[in-house]
Amino acid sequence: MALSDKQRRFLKKTRQFILRFCGWLLLLGLPSPARNFLCHAQDLLYGPVSYLGAQSVYFAEEFDYFYTNPMGMFRHCFWILLLIYAAILSVSALSCGLLTRIKRLQKLKAVDRFLLAALGFAAVALIGFSAYDSWAESTAENFFSQAKKCRSVHDYEVLCGRSVFHETVAAGDEKFIAALAMFQNSGFAPGRELYIFWNKLPAVYLLIWLEDGKIVHRDWCFRDTSVEQAAQISKKDPK
Repeated sequence: MALSDKQRRFLKKTRQFILRFCGWLLLLGLPSPARNFLCHAQDLLYGPVSYLGAQSVYFAEEFDYFYTNPMGMFRHCFWILLLIYAAILSVSALSCGLLTRIKRLQKLKAVDRFLLAALGFAAVALIGFSAYDSWAESTAENFFSQAKKCRSVHDYEVLCGRSVFHETVAAGDEKFIAALAMFQNSGFAPGRELYIFWNKLPAVYLLIWLEDGKIVHRDWCFRDTSVEQAAQISKKDPK
């Protein structure tokens, strides 16, 4: 039985509505996992100190940490999500006109071309941030696994290069350590020898404590304050 023109128009509008509805739902959903990938990669490479501040993050042994500012974490993730949405919508609006050059898309309405462009850029962002997160996870896992195997200062020099700080600490040097980061169980003790090694990615400091030439404790932290800045804060000149 042939459909009447009225029925065909109704089916066409229904199909358009369903496709647009699903497209907008997909557009609303895609940036969220993209945000998750980006935030996770940032935490792996630079740590939450980059947006929460050193006073809200405590570093524990075995390259673990915890933070005391959950609202700061929520705000950071929320703003990252808004930035991703803004970037996708802005680029889509600017490139929407280019789609009119594609013959098959010339008959589409402007809102449909915009939606198509936005979905494309959202998919690209999702794939790109996913790949970035995978690379960040591999990079961080490789570094920390090698750091756990280090048993001497020479091993750390092979891993990170020459130390950025080496000195025997005194009683007043605790401010210098506190200026670098907050430690759950710091190895600071007057008379101990301290080596600080710097790694670029992940951006961490390794604090190696020695007594009588033997390693007795290891601390670590993401870099928020440089050794030079920490020395100025504590009014101590690094050697």
